[in-house]
Amino acid sequence: NVASLLLSDFHVGMEIDNDINKYNMSIFQERLEKLKKKVIKYCNLHGVATLNVEILGDIIQGYLHVSSTIYNEEDVISQTMFCAENLAFFLKDLSEEIEHINIYFSVGNHGRTNANYREHLDVENFEYIILWFLKSRLSKINNIKFKKNIIDGEIICYKVFDKTICAIHGHKDRIDNVKKNLSDMVGELVDEVHMGHYHNFISKDDVVVNGALSGVDRYAISK
Repeated sequence: NVASLLLSDFHVGMEIDNDINKYNMSIFQERLEKLKKKVIKYCNLHGVATLNVEILGDIIQGYLHVSSTIYNEEDVISQTMFCAENLAFFLKDLSEEIEHINIYFSVGNHGRTNANYREHLDVENFEYIILWFLKSRLSKINNIKFKKNIIDGEIICYKVFDKTICAIHGHKDRIDNVKKNLSDMVGELVDEVHMGHYHNFISKDDVVVNGALSGVDRYAISK
């Protein structure tokens, strides 16, 4: 069997303390450990031989907004290093339990180096450093393979048997038309789309939106 694991919206570095949710870098590690155990449990239960890991962006909190900086627990460089190290251990542990692991990667909007979206370049994103680190740290683990995005640097696309799956962060897309838009770009019908960004689990019309590991923050409460 083949499975997909969506990793997005960790927002490592953001500190949350409200009546609904508490989140910091220590709690991030606890939640990542809990997630790892669940992945291994379900892969064993369903006989998963190949796991497609989709890292879909906003792994770090960054400094996208002034308000983000106010609620950051660590600076962006520290966020990046901390998250890269923890993800490396997470993937290494999965590789010891699952026969084949394919890693796909897309960046989010929180990791960009320039907070002004009108002036930033897509390639200038702190999360690419995380990808570089993971490739280096995990290079000697033979059952982990890093897959390159062919169509666009931010668009993941792969096959599961005869099905085409595309995955993105989601900050440039709307849920109601993302499947059509990606099908146009790929040049064939996309069977399923995976995305993050919206911080709310949704499964509708072959589009799966991942929830956020960070949980409810001040912005979510205000909405």
